Amino acid sequence: MQTTPRSVVIRSTSGVFEPRFVSAIKFLSDIPSDVSAITWSRTVTESQIVDPDDPWVFRAQADYGGGFKNYISHLKFMLYAYKTLTKINPNLVYACDLDTLIPSLVWGRKKSNLLIFDQFDPLSVKASNPIVSSLFNRLELVLSKRANFRITPNINRIGLNYTGEWIEIKNLFQIENSENLVQSSSNSLKLFYGGVLSSDRGLIALSSAVTALPEWEFQIFGQGPELVRLQSLNNSRIMTKGLLDHKSLMKEAQGSDLYAALYDPKFNHNKNTASNKLFEAAQLGIPLLASRNTYLGELVGKHRLGWTVHYDDIQGIMGALNSYKKMELREKSEIKKNLQDYFNDQLIAKRESLNKLFGEIKRALETR
Repeated sequence: MQTTPRSVVIRSTSGVFEPRFVSAIKFLSDIPSDVSAITWSRTVTESQIVDPDDPWVFRAQADYGGGFKNYISHLKFMLYAYKTLTKINPNLVYACDLDTLIPSLVWGRKKSNLLIFDQFDPLSVKASNPIVSSLFNRLELVLSKRANFRITPNINRIGLNYTGEWIEIKNLFQIENSENLVQSSSNSLKLFYGGVLSSDRGLIALSSAVTALPEWEFQIFGQGPELVRLQSLNNSRIMTKGLLDHKSLMKEAQGSDLYAALYDPKFNHNKNTASNKLFEAAQLGIPLLASRNTYLGELVGKHRLGWTVHYDDIQGIMGALNSYKKMELREKSEIKKNLQDYFNDQLIAKRESLNKLFGEIKRALETR
């Protein structure tokens, strides 16, 4: 009698805020497989949300954006991941990003387990220097070759010499729309952002634009190094709301008018960002405000899914907000249809990629 395979998903975050992580667990469960998760609760806020009964959670505070001071904590997490793999001894490991791939490779070097590498964020996201960034990308490509399957949410991240070795599975996930929308306490138009509060997301420029337009309010959800600066603006229409799990975040987003998705394109990883925000906004029918000179901005412009502006152009952002305000109902309906059509087309492509990967993993498990 064949036993159910044991699988492990590893991520150096708590995972509850990331639909891609949740989708990975469901994917492995459908194999079928007995799935465990090794995660890291990195902040006080995260610890308040993480399930206290989850047995494989590394708890060490290392707030996002901490830079070099987080490296020791990261090494400790990698050691924790290795030790936990030894305890669970899975047949299949799903490693999210390079920091979980490395302990998975060390643990599995003499074993017959399958290894899936999913590139949530490339290592180059940690480097602003182009030479260092290039070296990081090269290291990631070399180490990823040792995985049985390699997945990326955006094939444009991978050099042309490697694209045949990778499967593109975009950050596409189903959102359960709530009939009970979160109502704003004002009649203002609502600009929405949910994610990491870092300096490359245009949050200060967006806030400056909203401050100059009294008919708008800006609701910001998340955690990160820009939180204190945003709070110091001391403006009642710039509202920092803290961290939410993804389901609650989408409930908050449903009543928004415009979805902020700005990324500073001077960073290589931002040019080819695999932003969740595109598929969140597409399902919710909310136009996007995206950055020019990024892959995300190209999609928004090409498919008429909203507006594109230069990352830090306050006047340009104000122009986009005013354009939305002046739109007729017919124009808003057209954008909403464009968003739905784009989502439906991408959903078909994702199902095809998942079916292919599903079949290959099942066959590989059967031969081991």
